[in-house]
Amino acid sequence: MVQYGIYALAAAMVAGSVARIAFLLICRRPVAARVCGTDESVLERAHDAATYRWSRYRDPLGDHDRWKSVRVRVAYVVDAVEHRADVRHTVDRARDMGAALPDTHIMLWYDPAAPDRVTTSGPGAAMLTIACAALLAIAARGVPF
Repeated sequence: MVQYGIYALAAAMVAGSVARIAFLLICRRPVAARVCGTDESVLERAHDAATYRWSRYRDPLGDHDRWKSVRVRVAYVVDAVEHRADVRHTVDRARDMGAALPDTHIMLWYDPAAPDRVTTSGPGAAMLTIACAALLAIAARGVPF
């Protein structure tokens, strides 16, 4: 009985992820955006990366949050018109948050009807969810009850 519940959960995860991917591919368009600035200074980024590396060295089995969400100001061009937006972007603390440094590029998904509406959440997260659902379904085969 528990096995069928796990299968149902995995199926719901796959259905939601497929719907998200379909929505992005049908209703949104990808565009490369240039990061103009972040909500953290260079000193804050360096301190955050250094403390993360030090805590990993001192306590390698501890629960360390490697990923951090920062707000970035981006500029992107749609139909020869430059747009600017503030978006949330997830960065890797272990790499000195280089993905959110000014003058780097990130991928955005914008609404063609309203190019000012953007998101940084692409189909990659949904594909990862599908992979996790597949692993969950495979693990559920061994559940004896």
